[in-house]
Amino acid sequence: SAKGDNGNLCAGADHH
Repeated sequence: SAKGDNGNLCAGADHH
């Protein structure tokens, strides 16, 4: 997914 746990866009792999 392109979204982090806060809903902001994240470049690269999943960031949670």
